[in-house]
Amino acid sequence: MAGIAASLFLAAFVIVILFAVNRKTSKYDIVVFGDSRMVGRGLTETIPEIIEKETGLRTVNAAFGGTTMAEAVGSATGEREPLYSMACLSKYALSGSFRQLVAAVNTDGIYYRELLPEMKETAERLYTVDLKAAEYIIIGQGVNDCLAEMPVDNPDDPYDVTSYGGALRQSVVNLKKVSPKAEIILVTPAKYHLTSGVTEDGSSASMDFGRLKDYADKCLEIGASFGLPIADLYYGLDIREDNASDYLIDGLHYTENGAEIAAKIVLAAIKRAEDKND
Repeated sequence: MAGIAASLFLAAFVIVILFAVNRKTSKYDIVVFGDSRMVGRGLTETIPEIIEKETGLRTVNAAFGGTTMAEAVGSATGEREPLYSMACLSKYALSGSFRQLVAAVNTDGIYYRELLPEMKETAERLYTVDLKAAEYIIIGQGVNDCLAEMPVDNPDDPYDVTSYGGALRQSVVNLKKVSPKAEIILVTPAKYHLTSGVTEDGSSASMDFGRLKDYADKCLEIGASFGLPIADLYYGLDIREDNASDYLIDGLHYTENGAEIAAKIVLAAIKRAEDKND
């Protein structure tokens, strides 16, 4: 019996070791976190793909559509949202494993297989990423926080992860612990131009993105406080009512032109980070 027990223990030990060895096998120079704008559905080249092509650095797209910076339940994308918020992703990174993401998409297979299959693919890809090997970590969220009316910040608790600002600060702290050598680059949310119905005179009513400025300014403020490079898409992309279709295919997501210009702004931030470290 003792021999059988020892054999079983050895087999279990080998399985654990093999799992641990194989769990993180992919090394990337650039890891990009973000929302559906970074996912880039329907684009010939997504922003992360453009970054990889222009820099020659191996880049992984770790963006999840519909997600927020802040950790909260039941806003823009329903009960599943907190799992993929930047606050949660950075927490999983700090714990050393994204296993919970993979378990969730496998448990809720119909939802992800039918509606958002790319989320399952991204979760499984992220599970293998060795964040410690990254030279640059890019964080770009905020539009969904604005649409879901998440608090911009909590003046009583700067690390309140249910607010945009608190989640961003905590994410930076967590990722610095995970990958102290990586340069973290923040991306402000670009403007959107959605319509919320028709006015009395028959014209379309533009959804007010005025509050988005508060999130963008908070991102700039936090980036400055940590001394981080910032790719400023809010002020850098000149999106207006009369030219929105040049940048946004549906009022929210990038056209090919919008993605290309946004990528150039992110690339400029990467170059500034590179020059700073030379």
